[in-house]
Parts: sequence; C-alpha cells; structure tokens
Amino acid sequence: MALRVFRRFFGSKFFPLISSSDSESEIEPPVTNLEQLSENVLKLDKPFVDHITIKVQSGRGGDGCYALYKPRGSRGKFPCGGNGGRGGDVYIESLRDIKTLRLPKEFRAEDGQNGQGADCHGKKGECVTIKVPIGTLVKEVNPLGQHRTIGNFDKPDKILVAKGGLGGKGNKDFPSVTEKESGGQCQKKVLSLELKLIADVGLVGFPNAGKTSLLASLTRACPKIASYPFTTLHPYVGNLEFIDGSRISIADMPGLIEGASENKGLGHEFLKHIQRTKMLIYVLDITQDPGNTLVTLYSELKLYDEKLVKKPCLIILNKVDLVDNKDELTAFEQQLGRKVTKVSAKYGTGLGELVSEINDKILAYQEAVKELNGNILRQTQL
Repeated sequence: MALRVFRRFFGSKFFPLISSSDSESEIEPPVTNLEQLSENVLKLDKPFVDHITIKVQSGRGGDGCYALYKPRGSRGKFPCGGNGGRGGDVYIESLRDIKTLRLPKEFRAEDGQNGQGADCHGKKGECVTIKVPIGTLVKEVNPLGQHRTIGNFDKPDKILVAKGGLGGKGNKDFPSVTEKESGGQCQKKVLSLELKLIADVGLVGFPNAGKTSLLASLTRACPKIASYPFTTLHPYVGNLEFIDGSRISIADMPGLIEGASENKGLGHEFLKHIQRTKMLIYVLDITQDPGNTLVTLYSELKLYDEKLVKKPCLIILNKVDLVDNKDELTAFEQQLGRKVTKVSAKYGTGLGELVSEINDKILAYQEAVKELNGNILRQTQL
C-alpha cells in the first residue's frame, strides 16, 4: 500500500524532495518484504532503451531587412536594413549522470529573427543540446537508410550535429538599396543513437551466490571461480551461441552487498556496469534466505537508480542440488507470485530452460525497439 509523504520526510533518500503542492501525492514506498516486491515491483518490466532514432532540425536564419531612412534636412533616403539573426544549432553532449537514451523523438532549434529597420539586427535563435550517456554512438541516417558515424562518446564531450542557417544581410550591406538577402536554410537530419552496452544480460546477486559458476556453465567465458566471496572484482563477459549464429552476451558482475548504493564494497563501480545491460538476472542462493536477499538486491538497485529495477528481469534460484525438500522451492515461488527458474550451475540442472527464457526476453526487447524506431522512420519519410 502506498504511503503519503509528509514534510518531515522531505529530502530523505527514501522520499524525493517535492514541492508543497505535491505534499499529499502518493509515491511508491521503499520495499521491505517479499510481498511488497511481488505486488509492486516485478510486474514493471520495461525495455531498457539502448537504441533510438530521432529527428533533429536546426534553426533557419532570419531574413535581412529592406528599410530606408531620411535624415532631417536631406532630400535622399539611405538604406538602414539590419541583418537577420543566425538560426540555432543542435548539439549532442555526453554526460556521466545520464544513464539512458529515453529521449523525445524530435528536437528543433529556434529560428533566427528577421532584421529590422534603423540598423537593428535580428536575434540569434536558441540552440538545443541533446544529453546522452557516455558510451553513445551517433550515426546519421540518409534517405536510403545508410548509416554514417558522426560521433563516438567515450568520455564527456559535445559535438555539433545540425548547424543553424546564417542570417541574411539587410539592404545596408548591398550596393543597391533595394537588395536584401534571405536567411540560410535549416538542416534536417535523422540520427541513430546507440548505447554501447557491456552486455545484453547482467547477473546480479550477493557474493558467492554462484553467478560466476553460472556464467561458466552457460558460456565459454573462463572467469576465476572459488567458494569465497568477492572472487569477481571486474565484469566477465561470455556469449550464449545459438544454431542460427545469433549471440547473447552475459556479464558476471562483481557481488553486490547491502549498502552498495552508498558506495560500500565495490558499490558504485558495480552499479555503473549494471546500468549498461538490457536485462537483469537476479541470482539467489537457495541456502541463504532468498526472499530477504531479493528484497535487499532490489532496494540497493532502486536507491542508486530507479531505472535499474524497471529493466526486464528473470529470477533464478541457484544451488538447488543442496536442497532435499523441494517444497521449499515451491513455497518461495508461490510467495513471490511469479515464475522462478530453479538451476544448479554446478550440475547443469535447469540450464536449458534458463537459456530459453533469456532468449525469449531478448527477442521481445529487440521487437519492442524495432517497432519504436520503425514508427519514427515512417514518420520521417512522410
């Protein structure tokens, strides 16, 4: 049940700072038990946006002005038309605090204003800056659907993608007083933005939950495996290979501990990597209270970045070979109210079913992205 936010909670890490007009609004409370998790959390699967097609348009230059003035006591008239303002540019900037490509479909800079009489120049159009995560690849798409790379953000940077039109000159700048110049045309482009992911799938779990053994069993990766915590200090990536030649990459992330959102343990280093995956697999050790483990994992991810817990996900119980009473497995699944895949990375139990579920999730994700970008391209061609 949602809680109401009162003033004493303002600015806390559990309740975001909101305006006084929203002080009675309902927001999702922190998750403290498995029932809340099953009711509010694990039904929110949303595709992580790692590829989007957008349309950008720079501003058109303002027209130069035709104007004449007659000085007092003079019989003649003289040109005084001002120049038009330059159209706004469109930039793309990569920033460390941006984590997803969830962006509007169109960006348009402001047109420059027209020049005016009395030698008044038009105002320059406002520029537009599109903010993207580090690791974004920018490609220009021509009318034939061909792609040309124009930007590769491996660090914070800013590039110009659509230049605004130049302002037209007023009649003051021409030999003939009747001459004036129109503003330069805007640039219209279709851009493909792609976030270079560390892997398609990220394995999330406590230290010694069996993530590394699971990766080794599923793929050809050869990570270091041992029966003590924190064996994995850096992400290992392996590939699931299918008969049709397709691949799904899986990353074994360093073990998460309680307090990771506050940078305890490997903390932010772990969470930084997990952001760059399409979906998550929660790996739970059946012998270590999987219910509380799942609640803690979810809470730490949400405290760091709420978008993480909205990624598509699977939940697996590992080390089922160590449990004699199979009713424990069924009870956990019923309590959660969601299908849980039961595996043993050591003996290969349930891995075929897990591979099939991973493949289904990734295919659904790819179809969603394809439909999204197809709609944008169709609108562009109209």
